[in-house]
Amino acid sequence: MGNTLQQNEEWFQARRGKFTGSNFKYLVNKGRGKDFTEQGFAYIRKVVAERMGSYDFPSRSKACDWGNEYEAEAIEVYEENTGYVTDETGFVLHSEYNFAGCSVDGTIVDESGIIEVKNPYNPANYIRYATDEAYILKEHGSQIYGNMWVMDAQFCDFIAYDRRNVRMPIFIQRFHRDEEKIAKIQERVLLAEQVAVAMYNEILNPNVEF
Repeated sequence: MGNTLQQNEEWFQARRGKFTGSNFKYLVNKGRGKDFTEQGFAYIRKVVAERMGSYDFPSRSKACDWGNEYEAEAIEVYEENTGYVTDETGFVLHSEYNFAGCSVDGTIVDESGIIEVKNPYNPANYIRYATDEAYILKEHGSQIYGNMWVMDAQFCDFIAYDRRNVRMPIFIQRFHRDEEKIAKIQERVLLAEQVAVAMYNEILNPNVEF
């Protein structure tokens, strides 16, 4: 099983109405002539809906279940390979901005580091993680650097794990803190919060005469 502090009722409630690390990817790009893409605005509207009381618990896919099933095993192999000890975390809010947070897969004891674990259901994706750093950054860069922003971490060890790969079941790529990337993520999340607050207030105070 995966992290016992995540994927439970308390964890879902803690994330409710917050901008979260795994979803920062929807906020980093601008749309044509707009502050955000359609995906970005859709995510902001979802956050606003949660703040107003709505919440839709996400459905679980086979790939998601696979990832959660072998997360603890991946971390154990990581610790054996590196000598590090990790701690579980739940949902952690940014120390200054309480509308943003993340759920890292672990913090490294006595180090200013965090881990991000991917257990791809498709074995070919593991090979791509292990051979294509640009792909990791394209798919997960906003989460990696966004989590470092929230956690004030100096590095993130990206872990890809596939227990079916008997020759090399684990791949570890370290990403160091990049202030330029982190500043961009912070800027975009703060802008998303401004848009969310404006939406919220517009709904509660409609300019409509009856």
